[in-house]
Amino acid sequence: MMQGPNFDGLAEMAAATDIPLVASGGVTTLDDVRQLVAMKMPACIVGRSLYDGAMQLEDVLAIAGDR
Repeated sequence: MMQGPNFDGLAEMAAATDIPLVASGGVTTLDDVRQLVAMKMPACIVGRSLYDGAMQLEDVLAIAGDR
């Protein structure tokens, strides 16, 4: 079962490099997407959550905006 991204690890990696990161793994809820947006994460993979119906693409895009 997915339990959310490793936000601390992502923040640590983002601080260590100028390379844009893609959050992959555990993005399960719209709150996860909101937190990643707040962290200025340029992208995330939400495939499983969309496939399982846990999130709707329209909602994800509304949160992410034109990123």
